Amino acid sequence: MPSSKSSSSNGHAANGAANGAAKSAALGAAQTGVVERHATVGDIAALLGAEIVGDAETLITGVAAIESARPGSILFIENEQLLIQALASTAAAIIAPMAVEASVRRIERKSGKPTLLIGNPRLAFAKVMEYFQPHSLPEPGIHATAIIAPDEIGS
Repeated sequence: MPSSKSSSSNGHAANGAANGAAKSAALGAAQTGVVERHATVGDIAALLGAEIVGDAETLITGVAAIESARPGSILFIENEQLLIQALASTAAAIIAPMAVEASVRRIERKSGKPTLLIGNPRLAFAKVMEYFQPHSLPEPGIHATAIIAPDEIGS
């Protein structure tokens, strides 16, 4: 998934509208190591090997549970009972099991919300979470402001 953009230290994304804002965001990202990622539904489907029902160009900016979905987020369901709730959420897209394909195809025409169909939606969602919320590792070495006891130097 090729898309990512830096965000400033206060969490606001640089949208490229002004050079000053973009430079400020790049500086903030360099200082905090925060990168805001985004991808299309098509990009995510390619990562997962999932079937797309709906608009592959829908932009996804994060992951969420049904209860905390925001515009731009993708969520997952494991059964048909949650499909209506997922479609009613503000999430931009859904990851669902192949078992709900018929319902998804029937309802998607009305809802317009794209759905990725896959055998194991829980595993698929974990992979998408890893993309959007990668584990950050500390920089290797000793920080310049670290204080080391004299008797530990050379140990």
